[in-house]
Amino acid sequence: MELFGSHGILTHPRRAEERKNFISSSFTSSADLSQRLTSSSNDDPSRSLAMRFHEEWLHPECPVNEWYQQQQQVRSSTQFKRIEHWRANHPPFYHEYLLIRLGGEDGDICRVERLGDGSRRNAVTRVGCTAYDIIQSFSASEYALHPMSKEPADLICQIDAPREFNLLDVLAICWSLQHTQRCSKYTLQRYNCYFLCLTVLAVLARRVGEWEAVVGNEATWLGLVNDAINYLQQTPCDDAEELAGVGVCDIVNPSHPDPRAFLLGPLRTRLTDNGFENWKTCISETLWVQDLEGEFKKGLASCVKDSVGTALGSNSDCATNMKAILDFNPDYEDECKAQDISQELVTAVMLQEFQIDTQLLSDAATSADRTRQMRELEYRRTLLRKMSSWARVPTLYARSVIRGPKLFIDQNRGGEPTMIDQSIAKWIRRHPLDAFIFMKLLCSNVKGELPTAIDFDSLDKQTASLKLKRLLTLPVLATQATKVQILMITLIRRKWIAGLQACVGTVISNKTKDRISKLASTSKSCVLRMTDSTGRARELTVPEFHNHIISRTRAHGKNVESKRLAAAELVELDIGIAMSEVWKGLPKSPGDRLKKVDWGKTSQVDRSQLDRIVPGFTF
Repeated sequence: MELFGSHGILTHPRRAEERKNFISSSFTSSADLSQRLTSSSNDDPSRSLAMRFHEEWLHPECPVNEWYQQQQQVRSSTQFKRIEHWRANHPPFYHEYLLIRLGGEDGDICRVERLGDGSRRNAVTRVGCTAYDIIQSFSASEYALHPMSKEPADLICQIDAPREFNLLDVLAICWSLQHTQRCSKYTLQRYNCYFLCLTVLAVLARRVGEWEAVVGNEATWLGLVNDAINYLQQTPCDDAEELAGVGVCDIVNPSHPDPRAFLLGPLRTRLTDNGFENWKTCISETLWVQDLEGEFKKGLASCVKDSVGTALGSNSDCATNMKAILDFNPDYEDECKAQDISQELVTAVMLQEFQIDTQLLSDAATSADRTRQMRELEYRRTLLRKMSSWARVPTLYARSVIRGPKLFIDQNRGGEPTMIDQSIAKWIRRHPLDAFIFMKLLCSNVKGELPTAIDFDSLDKQTASLKLKRLLTLPVLATQATKVQILMITLIRRKWIAGLQACVGTVISNKTKDRISKLASTSKSCVLRMTDSTGRARELTVPEFHNHIISRTRAHGKNVESKRLAAAELVELDIGIAMSEVWKGLPKSPGDRLKKVDWGKTSQVDRSQLDRIVPGFTF
């Protein structure tokens, strides 16, 4: 597999020199950095400040808070609508920074940037080196005379927001950035000057979007729920998750005039009563619109699970038929005979599932191996470590052949091997070469960074809907009676719930996105104006502007990959994750964990009451 495309391997001395220069140019010398930070007294409001925050947001003794209070006294305003993204014209690294126009186009100027200082070796690993997030304010005339303004630079874009922000909003982003472990250090590949600039812009844009306002009260939420339920009531279930979720109701109760009602009724009630708070939590914690679906699938999972319990607890014929499907055990021959299920059908279904499982396993192994190769671009292993990884593979392979499916049983779950456990064991015996590569992944951990295992239970849950759709749409198994029998053989309660959770999360996400788009099309207060380097101005919705951020991140990743410092795909992924974590870690309103505060509007609030409230989050 050609992982790095046209970039090739950097063995030519000229290419190696390019890489070296790229790394060196990304740093400010310690002497220059020290001189910049100490050239002015603490009483000078135009001094450079390396932001070092107190653990508690807006702590009275925080030096950044003291700096902000000083700016309030000497600057004409700390409010702004315009922010400019600049790129220094010093190849090959091209340092980037932000200029914030305080109080309007001719007002004071605030410059924000990130610099790195320390070991070059650490800077190109995940260890990172010391990050200096620097903020400095000037009057317009002061900046015009300052040496930094004389340095050649190109304007990347100018953003005009439809509402006012405050410097305190930018400081809150920097506070969260420094308290987010992933990006608190400077790394050349990811968390550098580009990252700080793009994160500030992405978060401020998300504030403009005000997605939380699309469902502002219980009545609006009820309307969204009704739209979602009506869709689930009428959809033909072409999608695998829809089929595995609500579509099976049609198969189980083909003669009923409304076969989905027994399920959708309790679901409507549960979402109406309990879903709004979960919806608010999901949307308030989401930075990127494309992440909404995943957040809603997780955030509304408990509502779906509870509604299934209520639905199956009813005495309706539809519920009774569904319970019979879910409680059926194909391992009991007498039960199969009672339902006229032949052993040939069970074998055919098992064979189809095995073929699907083995293809999914091969795809998973290929994907994991590609990820390993990308990671190894940054974590070059010694020959001895590579040999030690391979040395363990024969033992693991022998154990899997001897123990069979029992080797893959989750120790916490216990019990008998599942169908996917059996499929894995068969796949290993029938595809020894692929199995060897697969097992090498399990043995190739480097400092916890490389994938060390594949969660088979999670894989089974994620692919259950896809497998069920393939089985139900096979021409040889297409009769109504056979479809019911297939459900008896394959469908269990947890898989049905998983399909429903995915289905409901997707529908709620789509209905929410529709409302976000409608809000942006009808309200100028949710649209940004971006002027590019050519002077062309255009209005962008928040998702559209976020696409601009992503394209900048992708371009940076490709540049890093061309220097053989990291894989572009991983750089883009890690930066997007880190930005989401910064958004989630923003200081919250006192007493309200869901509200991301416009801190510039809290001047009348008792600062002693403002604390750091960060919801638990794992990635």
